[in-house]
Amino acid sequence: MAVLLVAITVLAGLSAMFYRPAAPPARPPGRPGIPIWPYIDNVTNQDNFPLSTGPRPSAETHAMVNPRDPKNIVASSNDMNNPSQDTWLHYYTTKDGGKTWSDKIVPGYRGGPPSVLTGFGTSCDPAIGFDLNNNVYLAGVGYNRHTYVHTGRANCIFVARSSDGGDNFDQVSIVHQSMFNQMQFNDKEWLAVDLQNGNVYVTWTIFSAGNLIATIVCSRSTDQGRTWTRPNKIADLTADLGAQGSFVAVDRNSTVHVVWRDFNTDAVHYSRSTDFGDSWSAVRPVISMVPQPYNLPNGTYRTPTMPVMAIDSTGGPHDGSIYVAWNDYSTGDSDILLAVSRDLGETWNETYVRVNNDTAGNGADQFFPAMVLSDQGWVHLMFYDRRYDPNHTLIGVTYAVSVDGGQNFSINLRVGNTLFDGNLGGRAYWTEMLPGGDVGFVGDYLGIAANNNTAFLTWCDCRNAGPEDGNSDIYASMVVFADQKGSVNDTYNHLEKYGPGR
Repeated sequence: MAVLLVAITVLAGLSAMFYRPAAPPARPPGRPGIPIWPYIDNVTNQDNFPLSTGPRPSAETHAMVNPRDPKNIVASSNDMNNPSQDTWLHYYTTKDGGKTWSDKIVPGYRGGPPSVLTGFGTSCDPAIGFDLNNNVYLAGVGYNRHTYVHTGRANCIFVARSSDGGDNFDQVSIVHQSMFNQMQFNDKEWLAVDLQNGNVYVTWTIFSAGNLIATIVCSRSTDQGRTWTRPNKIADLTADLGAQGSFVAVDRNSTVHVVWRDFNTDAVHYSRSTDFGDSWSAVRPVISMVPQPYNLPNGTYRTPTMPVMAIDSTGGPHDGSIYVAWNDYSTGDSDILLAVSRDLGETWNETYVRVNNDTAGNGADQFFPAMVLSDQGWVHLMFYDRRYDPNHTLIGVTYAVSVDGGQNFSINLRVGNTLFDGNLGGRAYWTEMLPGGDVGFVGDYLGIAANNNTAFLTWCDCRNAGPEDGNSDIYASMVVFADQKGSVNDTYNHLEKYGPGR
């Protein structure tokens, strides 16, 4: 065992030697002493455009911008518009800043080109990461819906890699797989790339003993996603019996940070690794939450509460800050709350920041936050929002931004230009095999990405759904928050011009 650990350490070191990341683009300077606010006059928030509008439903999105090329954006979703007519990961790529998009399918689906996923009926739960050498990594869950054995495997965690900026994901590797769905199921993975050395990390939950035990694990690749280490336990039944929804991120010192929800105590738990995922700090609760109901009022679609995380690696005034957001029901409706650690996870603020700026306790729900940091160190979030419907049923999309390290989110912008009924999404498709299955489905999360002047938002949208067809599509919007050069020098004090809440 000791020899194996030494060998892994040596290989990790060699990988770092051969990884030669290009320098990221220079960050735009701001003028000291001048209030910096997003350049809202350039917002294109009324322009929604579809990424996937097939006759069958799509849901659950993630997106990422190429750190070397801000015009190169890759998004992905669960999509049933494929020859197998079951859920499979589609990916959407632009190389021209969103003017044109391609829509392709990860190989391995029934009736499509083969891969190591061939034989699985379903793939889902996209999570995307770029390195600095134009590689894009797309993680997902593969499984068969039945509980019997499928030629030695019933479910898996996988990672596909594109070496051309997301045009083709022709390398697909299995990270971990299981033989029986009921004995061991791999679920809810997330992915992060270390831009310093090229390491790729995947965390996920392994459910075992008939889903009674949940274990958060991590696996690392040092060879651009070709091979993966055995899953290393971060949290198991000795520390966390109800662990689910892990989210992994890497800071610029190559420390790996992971948060997840403990469903037994309704707390966000946290651990970190300073040795590339070989060992982990003691699991500890850092955030107390009041989770929203699994079904919100006036909604049949599920709305689980799970955290998202982002780390400031910009070198700015809030460098090293760890931000965690979630939807919280402590006021009697769902709000987006934010917790911050300024010392790499040692301590966390006890007074959480409310991101949505409507009146607290007004009955309007905000849920499914997605979060990203831009090169200026600004904190950007998007979320579903029911404040725009007086009956608090129809769903809109809101973009919020903080320019002061997550202390204030005075700017909330309505981005979705059409309200939709989430109860219509996915009906008679994903849920048709469940008891009482005629319910809505809008996925479990949204996707946001940012370069130095534009945020890209993507979400499941049911504007085209009828009462019987159960359709849902993937829509997107671009929010320009700085001037066209990406500089913050010409921005102005938004609050002085518009007042709070605009």
